Amino acid sequence: EMNLVPLRRFTATEINLFFAMCNKLKEQDTNTLRLSFDELKKLSNYSPETRNINRFANDLDNVYKKMLNLTIRYEDDDVIE
Repeated sequence: EMNLVPLRRFTATEINLFFAMCNKLKEQDTNTLRLSFDELKKLSNYSPETRNINRFANDLDNVYKKMLNLTIRYEDDDVIE
């Protein structure tokens, strides 16, 4: 169902980072998730040509800001959230 969330303002790189984090969160249940930059780069297939840590940090910051603006509605037969 996450594929139905409109990520119109996300770049392709930001979408990869977003879904890499979502997939890891899914495994964590309610536990706090901690990822190193290297692990997140690997999980998101971050471009090996782009090894600049400042650019990576900027991409993560952009994902964070855009995530804060997401509005998601969940609906089934019993609940609307």
